[in-house]
Amino acid sequence: MDLPAYGLFADLLFGGVSLGMDGQALLNDLGWQGGAGRLYRSWVPEAKISDLWQALMERSSSDAVALRLGERPLARLHTINALMLSTHDPRKAVERMVAHWHLLYPESQWTVEVTALSIDLVYENRRTAPDTHLDAEYRLATLATLVRWITQPRIEPQLVTFRAPRPAYGGEFYRVFRCPVMFDAPADLLRYKRGLRQQVVPLHDPWLGKALLETVGGTARGLPPDEDLPDVLRNALRGYVSVGDTGIKTVAPQLGLSAAELRRALRRNGTTYRELLEDVRKQVCLELLAIEKKTMDEIAEQLGYSNTPNFYRACKRWFRSTPTELRARLDTAGAD
Repeated sequence: MDLPAYGLFADLLFGGVSLGMDGQALLNDLGWQGGAGRLYRSWVPEAKISDLWQALMERSSSDAVALRLGERPLARLHTINALMLSTHDPRKAVERMVAHWHLLYPESQWTVEVTALSIDLVYENRRTAPDTHLDAEYRLATLATLVRWITQPRIEPQLVTFRAPRPAYGGEFYRVFRCPVMFDAPADLLRYKRGLRQQVVPLHDPWLGKALLETVGGTARGLPPDEDLPDVLRNALRGYVSVGDTGIKTVAPQLGLSAAELRRALRRNGTTYRELLEDVRKQVCLELLAIEKKTMDEIAEQLGYSNTPNFYRACKRWFRSTPTELRARLDTAGAD
């Protein structure tokens, strides 16, 4: 599978430069032609990510290079910070950043799981490569650092878990996360207190959100291979559904396409924009009903429906139940 070079590949490269490494030397190690300027117009084979991690490990003075990169999340930091500062609600800020990452990193998936006492941010890498433990360390360290930066007073995770075994540099994890860290766990996750919503994001600007959503992912100028496009679009749509703006004329430019080009590419895959949007809305609907106590009006608006009756009709079509009936069943299942 090919991945956009302007995603994780560029982040790791520029992160290495921030640690004092020679960026051109790193590119030379990888056989990259044309310098850094081509990063924003290219796609790279999945194996190149593994090669880059290996080069970073070889050139780093510390085995904990993934954690060190996560503490210095420079690539696209201006966009991520702006997204997070566009609301006073830290939880919504994190959800916006996760939506941003869904678009930029099609190989990765974040899930927000809410319980009575905590908010879990669960990370999953869809790649099957030996460096996935480094990727998880980098992603969780990056998110923990960003949350720490935007909240006042500063908040730290309650618990961090990793699926990988404890590495030789295990002592570095407490310094980075400032909380208990477990290894050989079922998931890679950050756990925060449910009171995350009660914290304050200083200097928030509610007008930033709409403007940023029009440009998020705007560096994507290359068309992904046809066979990958539905998955890339699903990731993008999850982000846009989470903020209630799902029109094809809004989403297509963020993939480097016009609305007409996107429709044609999807037809070549035997699907349509409407079908993929319905699939994503259906999944997000279940998540919202199961883990968030939002009103039906709020869920309808977040899913992009112009009114609540349209949302009810969609639920009946998807699940043969009203949203109220479905939520009751989900609550019962959770209690069991």
